[in-house]
Amino acid sequence: MSVAQSADAGENGAFPFDRSPESFTLDAETDIRNRHGAFSWSELVTKDPEAAADYYTKLFGWQYHSFDMNGALYRVITINGHGVGGIRAPMPGEPDETRWLTFVSVKDIEAVASGIEAAGGTVTVPVTELPGIGKMAGMIDPVGGQTYAFEYDKPFF
Repeated sequence: MSVAQSADAGENGAFPFDRSPESFTLDAETDIRNRHGAFSWSELVTKDPEAAADYYTKLFGWQYHSFDMNGALYRVITINGHGVGGIRAPMPGEPDETRWLTFVSVKDIEAVASGIEAAGGTVTVPVTELPGIGKMAGMIDPVGGQTYAFEYDKPFF
């Protein structure tokens, strides 16, 4: 069975929701990114963030809000004015291979971080505070997938 034929797909294999850019509206109550366990942010790390941003603008129409982050340009990916991810160069001491990082919202970062190893994962970044943003912890799951749990200081929007 293909994804288009899954039980979640509507008539003719189409998903039953409006995917037009105009339908993309968010608020703190309905934004799924504010819920425990939901993917909340994706970040592309690459040696050539400018070329990556240009590519995704051409492909998806992404726009960016850029700011200085520790001496490097950080591009926040925006859709209809809403930040949904980022593009940046590797930080000093960080591997320089191109990769996407994913972040999952959590209500209690300390509880999640203390359960990583008990669940079979490996802690890669201990609980770290990012002033004005929140706290995060990095992990690798038992099958090798890397992600970050993130407790945000305030809800999206």
